[in-house]
Amino acid sequence: MQDVIRVLAGFGKEKLSSVHLVETSPTLRALQEARLEPEARKYGCTLEWHHL
Repeated sequence: MQDVIRVLAGFGKEKLSSVHLVETSPTLRALQEARLEPEARKYGCTLEWHHL
């Protein structure tokens, strides 16, 4: 997922405002947030989770 954020940011930071994720496990969500948040912050986008 970090690679996806970097690739999308290559199209222009103004086009990457947020990344939406779906995760039902609170444990996995916390791991994803810990790994992805620094990369998202680097490119100025937010991470948003949706629960199904």
